Amino acid sequence: MSENEQRDGMDALQGALREAAGRLRQYGRLAAARMFGTQLSSDGRYKAVVDLSERTLFTRAEMNAVGRLLIDKGVVTEAELTAAMVEEYRHLVGSVGKGWPELEVHEHSYTVTDVAAHAARAKREGWPR
Repeated sequence: MSENEQRDGMDALQGALREAAGRLRQYGRLAAARMFGTQLSSDGRYKAVVDLSERTLFTRAEMNAVGRLLIDKGVVTEAELTAAMVEEYRHLVGSVGKGWPELEVHEHSYTVTDVAAHAARAKREGWPR
């Protein structure tokens, strides 16, 4: 394959990536709309939620692609990748949990174990009522 053909192939891939990312990005906007209703695109809260939603979706797509490539190329097995993800999820639960000592998290819910501390946090951080 010539250098021009390689460059044309990469240009086509980059265009396909931009198109797919642009479409996925719209779901980030919908997440913000679900939270705030119709907002100006200049609203700070809207922009923050869109940004976080987009990062989450893009990171998931990128990590899924990397994981698939590693498995397909025989670098790791699906079981090894899954075990590593379990370890990382558990590590993050512990790390993030240190910032929420008044809570106990479960698979589908959480329990406030210290109501006074949680109320103080909400007041201190200015949570909406």
